[in-house]
Amino acid sequence: MQATDSPSINSNTNTPHYSLVATMLHWTVAICFLLALGLGIAKGYIPKDSRGSLMFLHKSLGLSVLFLMVIRVLWRFTHKPPSYPESMASWEKKFANSNHILLYILALLIPMSGLTMSSAHNHASSFWGLFAIQLPIHSKTIGGFAKSFHYYAAWVVGSLLLLHIFAIIKHQYIDKDNILARMLRFKK
Repeated sequence: MQATDSPSINSNTNTPHYSLVATMLHWTVAICFLLALGLGIAKGYIPKDSRGSLMFLHKSLGLSVLFLMVIRVLWRFTHKPPSYPESMASWEKKFANSNHILLYILALLIPMSGLTMSSAHNHASSFWGLFAIQLPIHSKTIGGFAKSFHYYAAWVVGSLLLLHIFAIIKHQYIDKDNILARMLRFKK
């Protein structure tokens, strides 16, 4: 039971790692978020009358991120993550924690702003065709603010993701502290 409820030691690398649930949530959210981000960027290059399927996928992925992030935040509050390698400097740990917190916040707020934007323009957001969500918001001003936030926050989260990836590369290949093993479950 320990392997799914709390951090444990990866027997292949002798490194503390996230639980199976935390790992699955991380990679599922990452894939959904990156796909939604890519579709959001692609939207600008597709004629307006051809965006229906693209927006259906974008909104479904965004809602998936929102629902999964709620679960992920609850999981994080109830399950301690593995400790950072002892070789990490104090400022690196603080920077990593700050980056994670901002990523979590934005991964919740970006889909919420998209849902708010759609609702304000009287468009429901479909969740994979299973059901639709529309907030009781009809203010074009709120919709405009949500649209601006959605756009700029996506660029901010893209930058934070790049920092996250560069930090992983630095720690994995320069510092050689095997930090990637915390979120992966296979051999070095």
